[in-house]
Amino acid sequence: MIEWLLSLTNSTVTTTGLQQSNGISLTDWLTIVLLPWVTLLSAIVMTIVTIVLARYAYVTIEEGKKNRRKDTVERMLENLYSPLYEILRRARYETDKFKLMVIAEWNKEGRGGPRDCVLSEEQLARVREVVERFGHYMDPVEQALLTKVLANPNSIGAISGDRLTQPWHLFLNAEIDPRFDYIKKTRDTLRKELDELIRVSR
Repeated sequence: MIEWLLSLTNSTVTTTGLQQSNGISLTDWLTIVLLPWVTLLSAIVMTIVTIVLARYAYVTIEEGKKNRRKDTVERMLENLYSPLYEILRRARYETDKFKLMVIAEWNKEGRGGPRDCVLSEEQLARVREVVERFGHYMDPVEQALLTKVLANPNSIGAISGDRLTQPWHLFLNAEIDPRFDYIKKTRDTLRKELDELIRVSR
């Protein structure tokens, strides 16, 4: 029994002596082996999290831009280009008895030149109001040209005998047609853009 105890003591002392002579404990060994892997795993996780957050932020920003652009395009169409297009289209291409009377009166006075765009007093006031309030949506050069045209109509006063009870305003085709073409083209482009923005947001 005494010999067994002595043997166990000598074994313990020998093991302890080996650990001390090597200078590495079990804790130190685990730290040396596992720490690089833990560090690598942490770096990988942080990289993945960073990529996910960056992607989320990018998508959120892009969605915000699309929504803001969609709102802007809707306002441009609703407040400026659609009303201008409808008023000028009717004034330029539709024919009614009042327009025919105005053009006949103009020709009777021998003033010459094609002036088929005819606006009533109310219509001209509406067009001027729209351009004044929302013209900042237009190209500045186009806005200035349209404003100049609208400021210089060829006007005919009320003709009671022909039931023209308000002043009417005629515009030279060479002046109004380019402005109308710009409005129509921009309106069509904005409508296509709006359709696309609505489609991708679904």
